[in-house]
Amino acid sequence: MQLKNLKVLKNKLKYIKARLDFLLIAHPKLSAFVLGLCLKNSFNKSEQFIWLLIAIPTLLHILEINCKNKVFTVGYWFGYGYFLSTLCWIAQSFKCVGMGNLGYFAVILLVAYLALFPALTCYLSNKFNSIITQRVSFAVFWTIFEILRGYLFTGFPWNLVGYVTYKIPYFAQIADLVTVYGVSFFLLLILVLLTKKTYKYSIILTVIIAGYGFYKIELCSEKTKETLNISIVQPAISQQSKFDPKNFWDNLDLHIALSAFGSNKKRLIIWAESAVGTTFDPYLMQYVTSQMGKNEILITGIDRIENEKIYNSAIAINNKSEFLQVYDKKHLVPFGEYIPKWVSKLGPKKLTKGMENFTKGNLSKTFNLPGIPLFEVNICYEIIFPRKVISSKSSKWILTISNDAWFGNTDAPYQHIKTACFRAIEERKPVVRCANNGISCIFNKKGEIVKMLDTDTIGRIDYELHL
Repeated sequence: MQLKNLKVLKNKLKYIKARLDFLLIAHPKLSAFVLGLCLKNSFNKSEQFIWLLIAIPTLLHILEINCKNKVFTVGYWFGYGYFLSTLCWIAQSFKCVGMGNLGYFAVILLVAYLALFPALTCYLSNKFNSIITQRVSFAVFWTIFEILRGYLFTGFPWNLVGYVTYKIPYFAQIADLVTVYGVSFFLLLILVLLTKKTYKYSIILTVIIAGYGFYKIELCSEKTKETLNISIVQPAISQQSKFDPKNFWDNLDLHIALSAFGSNKKRLIIWAESAVGTTFDPYLMQYVTSQMGKNEILITGIDRIENEKIYNSAIAINNKSEFLQVYDKKHLVPFGEYIPKWVSKLGPKKLTKGMENFTKGNLSKTFNLPGIPLFEVNICYEIIFPRKVISSKSSKWILTISNDAWFGNTDAPYQHIKTACFRAIEERKPVVRCANNGISCIFNKKGEIVKMLDTDTIGRIDYELHL
């Protein structure tokens, strides 16, 4: 009876597979597009790794059972679904500045460009004769194009495949050797080798990577004696409220109240990018710092003007309103913080408040403050670039300040913290993230969150950071 039931089940599975193959053969482009859309669930708050596990092998199956002249188109539609579903939050930025549905047009154009990378991956990998060579070359070309995506046109290394291992710590630890790009490669290689003939290699590779991860996690678990008291302020102010003059003093006083100034202990207080919604004013800073304790230092994001140029900056200031150090953002966001010269001739303006372009900074991002261990400052977008977040190897930790209120209730803040996680692993340094209304958190050097404030949460994180 049991054998009979097994045969029935086996026949049903064969029938389901046959029907699926029929659909894939009959509608390869639509199938690829749907698979790409499903990847949204691997990059949002739910972090469902299973969708990547399904999407990549199925895409390869579509390419292998269809005609060679369709591979570029199939790859393009897969990429279009992938980036459309994971980057649709960009449209929210346009709505924040009153540009309505124009954001959807911008997303369509961006996705049309990004989809070329998966298309070229499929096209080039299918130039090889054997199935195994095609599959391995797929992992190679995908990784190459992810790296290129991180450099071309100022770079946009967002939602790299390796980031889906964010909640798989034993796999992610290899990033300290190969960065997140290498994690993408090894993950894809494991997926493409999941065939009857090569699954053993997939298992061996997984065991080796997990073994390395186990070793590194144990190695990084020891706490050091050197510590730093930090306070991360998250006021959760909406983008509309932040730049409304009527709310200015309320917003500033909220920052001050959350900071709990006046402590006698050595403490670094951190406010987010463009925290007070205005340009630097010495009298304004005096109002803030007059309430600070003598052992407290404030780091805040603020726009500042120098020599008729405007900078997106982070400043460190003490209770005497003395500038201790300043950093001006170097990697600006195209269209959000500046308009490329070739585009500005056509007339489009940048999205952020004010029509002036921000100026690229040239100051060091390494902060050397009295009594504070050396650290690196990255403003918002800068944290997404592997191996570019530190200037000095002597730095003990990394600070990234961001706004994230632009994105509302979308996937963007959850995608953004994944990048900070991998910078902690790659550099083996704690990463402190302060957001106005995104996700403020602290990562240890294993990439684990040790403390967090979620979106739309008003509060402060007090933590003794082990360096």
